Amino acid sequence: MKSLKFVFLLAAIGICNAFLWSADPADQQQSNSARRQGDARSHATGADHKLASCIAIANQEEIAIARFAEEKARNSDVKEFAKMLVSDHRDFLKKLSQYAPEAAQENYLATDRASSDGTRQSSEQGGAPANNSTQTNPSASKSTSDTNIRQTAATDERSGDQHLDMVQLHRELASECIQAAKKELGEKDGDEFDHCFITAQVIKHGAMKTKLTVFERHASGDLKRVIAEGISTTERHKSKAEKLAKQLDSDQSKSRRDNSSSSK
Repeated sequence: MKSLKFVFLLAAIGICNAFLWSADPADQQQSNSARRQGDARSHATGADHKLASCIAIANQEEIAIARFAEEKARNSDVKEFAKMLVSDHRDFLKKLSQYAPEAAQENYLATDRASSDGTRQSSEQGGAPANNSTQTNPSASKSTSDTNIRQTAATDERSGDQHLDMVQLHRELASECIQAAKKELGEKDGDEFDHCFITAQVIKHGAMKTKLTVFERHASGDLKRVIAEGISTTERHKSKAEKLAKQLDSDQSKSRRDNSSSSK
C-alpha cells in the first residue's frame, strides 16, 4: 500500500526546480561566465525562456532523484539505469543552457541534502554544513531552506495586485517533489526500493512526454527542435524503465518459486 501511495505521489507532484546562483565577484572567470549566460538569455524570447526553464527544472529534479537511486539501489541494472538518467539529463541541460542559462546550471535546485556522515547540508549555502540547531531540528532546517524557495508571489507596483511567478512556482514544486521522493524511497531497501523507483520512473517519464509535447507546440524554431530531441530521449527512458520493471517482477517471481521449492 505504501508503494502504491508513493507512486501516485510522484505522479501527482509537478516536475519543477529551484535556483540560487552565487558568483564570486573576485573570480574573473566566473564573472565572465555569468556575462555569457546573461547574453544567452537575452537572445531567447520571453516565452522560450520560461518554457526552457521549466524543462530544465524537470531535468534537475530527475538528476537529484537518480543520484539518490544510484547510491541506494541494489540491482545492478537499476543502478546503471539511474546512472544513465544522470548522464542523459545533464546532456539535455547543456542544450537548454542557451535558452535558460540559470536553470541549466549544476546544483540549480536549492534543497537540503544529507551528506554521507548524516549531517544536513544546503546547496544554497554552497554545501556548508548546517549549524547544530538545524541538525537537531529537521523541521526548522526545512523551514529555513524553503524561505528562499517560496517566493512565488510578486506585487505589481502599479496596481498593488499580486501575481504568481510560474517558473518560481515550478521551483517550489520541484523542491517538494524531491523531498517527498527521498523520504518515501528512503524508507525502502533492496528489491522494494528498486521496484518503487523503477515504477515511479515509468509514470514520471510518461507524464514528462506529455508535458514536452505540449511545450513543443508553444516553442519557437530552435527550442522546438531541442524539445523534440527531449521527447525521443524521454520515450527511450520510459521504454527502458518498463523493461526493467518487467525484469524485476520476473526475478521476484522466480525468487518466490525457488524459496517455495526449497522449503518443501
